[in-house]
Amino acid sequence: MSTSENIKKIRLYGAGGHSLVIKEVLEQNNYMLTEVFDDKPSEIHPYSKNVKQGARENLVNFSHEGHPVIIAVGRNSERAEIAALLKCEYEKAIHKTAIISPTSKVGVGTVIFAGAIIQPNSKIGNHVIINTSASIDHDNIIGNFAHISPKATLSGHVEIGEGTHVGAGAIVIPLVKIGKWCTIGAGTIVLKDVPDYSTVVGNPGRIIKIKDELVSKNTNEASDMTFVGSGISSSFTILHFLETLEKQNYSGSKIFINVIDKYPQFFTGIPYGKRSGNTTLLITSLKDFLVEPERSKFKKWLNSNKEWLLHELKKEGGVLSEKWLVTHKLAIKNNEWDDVFSPRRFFGCYLTEKIEHKIKNFKAFYINASANKILNKYSVINLQFDNQVVCIKN
Repeated sequence: MSTSENIKKIRLYGAGGHSLVIKEVLEQNNYMLTEVFDDKPSEIHPYSKNVKQGARENLVNFSHEGHPVIIAVGRNSERAEIAALLKCEYEKAIHKTAIISPTSKVGVGTVIFAGAIIQPNSKIGNHVIINTSASIDHDNIIGNFAHISPKATLSGHVEIGEGTHVGAGAIVIPLVKIGKWCTIGAGTIVLKDVPDYSTVVGNPGRIIKIKDELVSKNTNEASDMTFVGSGISSSFTILHFLETLEKQNYSGSKIFINVIDKYPQFFTGIPYGKRSGNTTLLITSLKDFLVEPERSKFKKWLNSNKEWLLHELKKEGGVLSEKWLVTHKLAIKNNEWDDVFSPRRFFGCYLTEKIEHKIKNFKAFYINASANKILNKYSVINLQFDNQVVCIKN
């Protein structure tokens, strides 16, 4: 086989310094760079050559089909926005000196630079940057569009949310969960969980800011409908409203719905969300808690999901959970839930999944995961889970 037949072809979207690093990785891996795009060709890195206009100028005429693409943009929010615009196939760029366990998974569009280490059973999302000499230990979960900077160290069982930037030389101790779209400053030592949209600096790490621009962008327009509180009542009202829109094939003017809550967890309410302990049970048996037909739907969901629900309960719940499992072992085995005082978190998971599934039924839209801006002229349902305000736009 000739050398030319071994060469794989690829395109880059972005022409700054980050793009040049990716370009060298690709060349070492025998890729041929066929095209480079940038939304601002006049502001590109001086060593980037023959750069074409990006998709924003004319999205319709952009060549979405063709050779695979890597979004070579360092800013996480911009990568997310570009990924929402493009309808391309994506490729990975992994430096030859990177060490990646065969049991770990790396998503499409992700780039892994020289000297990076990814230990067993870790999951790296799509369009992630694992930068030079970054160390990711076993059983990590790295969300889409995240950036793990040079020489950052993530210990075992760490979770990094979508779009989060972990600064150079930062250290995250085992079992810590960092939310989405956070900024962890260079050299920061993270000792405990970090909520979404937070900026953390120092040793030990402390939150100095929680971003509020997403809230302000979604609340600067008048609301047609506002819910105060995000518990069960609001959840089922929103579900009923969305079902009504579906049945009516609604095509009228935009409808703005705000959901306002003190706590950053939507559609579950405090008693039924992650803030509820595993051993916190429903105040009544299931048959007294839910009426039909919702009770049957919930029981069907329990039957399908009980394996992982019970696994988490055993893992997190402690002595009371073990006692509950023993007491209801036969009923659970036989899927007889009516007389069981099931954990509130079970119902919270069910309710969250139910609403998220309903939202996914509205497929004629694009969501910019970074800033939740409308990216095209089509209808948009824009829901910010885990933020103070939710806007549904139709």
